[in-house]
Amino acid sequence: MKKLLLPLIILLSGVPMLAQVSEIKENVETDQSTSIDDSEASISKNVDSGLIFGIFDFIGTSLGEAQRDALSNREDYPERIMFEIGGSYGADFNYGGQYWQTNARANWGIVGSDFTYSELTDATGKLQTIDWLIAILRVPIKHFVLEYGMGSIMLPGLDQTYFKTSAGFDWFLPDARMHIIGAYQWSSKTSLETRFKRNAYLRVQLDVFQKGKIHVSPRISYQYQSYFSQTEVSLVNAGLAFAVY
Repeated sequence: MKKLLLPLIILLSGVPMLAQVSEIKENVETDQSTSIDDSEASISKNVDSGLIFGIFDFIGTSLGEAQRDALSNREDYPERIMFEIGGSYGADFNYGGQYWQTNARANWGIVGSDFTYSELTDATGKLQTIDWLIAILRVPIKHFVLEYGMGSIMLPGLDQTYFKTSAGFDWFLPDARMHIIGAYQWSSKTSLETRFKRNAYLRVQLDVFQKGKIHVSPRISYQYQSYFSQTEVSLVNAGLAFAVY
């Protein structure tokens, strides 16, 4: 565990931090792109949609067979069908920012979905976000899974929604009773020619209690966020997760 925590501490000390919620909100209000309302333009502008949908079309033709293969040895890999809820609290120690997050995650073989509500608060205000990765493609390699997902970021009260893409991994270490999750996520570009948000995180969970299919795990994570390539937030979070698998 110490070997895993050390890189987080090093990263935290080396990343400049600036938690100015009011600055983020001003940029959102300035942005007139309303990305999801113009989703076709947003996708074509920021994502090679032909490539992405071509990949998903190719995968879709063999989805049934791939799903059967992923679930054929479920006794060895029970986490491939899982439902998890969790929450965490984080702090930006340099500028007094606070971060609260709750999330729900469902995995079913080679597909998944993730819903997250979060609040970023500092002396200038509060920013609420609802992140929903509607569809996640999962490629399992034993207990290690590569993931690619797409969805949206909604901003309650600001009447704005952005297209979101995520690439990451999901790694279970059953012998160590540990679960490691990491991802890099980015939103569509705005009318300001910058992305609303870029987000990178690494999270470690330790399974400390198990009864049947119920697992309880404390979690700790490092998270870096950049808004409009202007406002940067660097957080250390701690919390708890409950999973069924």
